Amino acid sequence: MTMEQQYKSIIEDCINNGYLEDNRTGIKAYTLDETKILTSRVLKLSDSEYELPIIQGKKIHLKSVLHELLWFISGDTNIKYLKDNGVNIWNEWADEDGRLGAIYGAQWRGGPDNLKCAIEDLISNPTSRRIIVNSWNVAHLAHMALPPCHLLYQFTVVNNKLSIKVYMRSTDIFLGLPFNMTSYALLLIMVSRLVNIEPNKVEIIMAMPHVYENHLEATGTYMEQLKEMYKEPFCHPTVTVSGSHNTIDDFKYEDFTFDYESMPVIKAPIAV
Repeated sequence: MTMEQQYKSIIEDCINNGYLEDNRTGIKAYTLDETKILTSRVLKLSDSEYELPIIQGKKIHLKSVLHELLWFISGDTNIKYLKDNGVNIWNEWADEDGRLGAIYGAQWRGGPDNLKCAIEDLISNPTSRRIIVNSWNVAHLAHMALPPCHLLYQFTVVNNKLSIKVYMRSTDIFLGLPFNMTSYALLLIMVSRLVNIEPNKVEIIMAMPHVYENHLEATGTYMEQLKEMYKEPFCHPTVTVSGSHNTIDDFKYEDFTFDYESMPVIKAPIAV
């Protein structure tokens, strides 16, 4: 199955077979008590161009995806950078000064620098099975505005190809999952360029995948848009990466050019 077909299947499974239950947000959700895996490949087309796994049955806001990823990589945990670039996805969790506490950026880049160590390990010992970036720091959870949902990722090299496996403790299928797939595909591309290993695939392992009750109308719209899309499918999305990069911190927003066609955006309320 294509990634889009996998995604559609997960939505249907949650709605048809999930248990409608209460949760922390106050919005009931159709939740599966099982693990799902969404897999897609990143195809290198040239030295600078890649086929990008991204949902096309609804529009994904690539500006938000890329700016958030670069923000994580920078180690920043204040939303000022995001707001300055017109990205508002973290506003609901920030305090009046824009602070979010020890969330992803602090865990990826705080001492020791987990992401830098992972990249160094890929260069010195690429077949290691211990190349992991972990955001679930028990000592810091009380100091986070929101504990990490995508809490761990592992780089693996098999047959001289680089993959990334992401574990999610909780997965908002409609809003979160497509965003996360695209973000980690971009991270895979960035790291592959630094370590000079061809990118292969992204796997997202999801515990407790769920569709919120107030997302049902939006998922219905997505299914209808998907039917229309399949009548005249779009070309595969691509991203071109320009510039010279010696470290993960060298990547800039302007280095990325996307060729992405999709069906219209579908808005849905976020559960805070």
